Amino acid sequence: MSIDLLIIGGKPYAGKTTLSESVGETRGASNPTHHLPMGERLRGIAAGQIPSKYFEEVSASTEALKRHDPVPKDVTIDVFEEFIGLHPEGGLTILDGFPRFPDRLHGFQESVKRIGARVLAVCHLDVLDEVVFQRNEDEGREQRYADVDEGRPFLEERLRRFRAETLPTMRALALDYPIYRLEGTRSIEANTAELIDIIESNSEPVSIK
Repeated sequence: MSIDLLIIGGKPYAGKTTLSESVGETRGASNPTHHLPMGERLRGIAAGQIPSKYFEEVSASTEALKRHDPVPKDVTIDVFEEFIGLHPEGGLTILDGFPRFPDRLHGFQESVKRIGARVLAVCHLDVLDEVVFQRNEDEGREQRYADVDEGRPFLEERLRRFRAETLPTMRALALDYPIYRLEGTRSIEANTAELIDIIESNSEPVSIK
């Protein structure tokens, strides 16, 4: 069984989930592709919508998940390894927004060794801040929690934390794995084709500034 990992990071509303799902659909059933959007999975587990043996540990962090704050390090690693174990056929798993915090890197890399996986690349799906705000308004997404206002101030804080935490994490990952930048305002078809090309190792990595 071969386990390949592709890490995709970017700002909220950059299109990470849409792109990840498009890659899976395009590669087809003959190339198993699994999508792990860590934040959404943790929220689903906490809400009892996704079965997990780590329900109690995850649900204890519900308030942190509402704010997109970090949950205990061991919890995310446990959920990651549980997800990998659900797919004994191996194949490619796209890690959407994980790892996101610098203090998770050591645990993540130890986990990768433990499960015998290979990280193919890190991809930064990049958009301007104003695109984030516009997409939030255009798509009119429902709030995840009734007691959390996910308006512009909420997004501004998420963008600040992206620059303070996620970008440094991606730069640190780039010390060990090839890293690429994709323009998030391009068509989904163009970015899908480029990401598949990256998966097949036909592109040259670039640096993130």
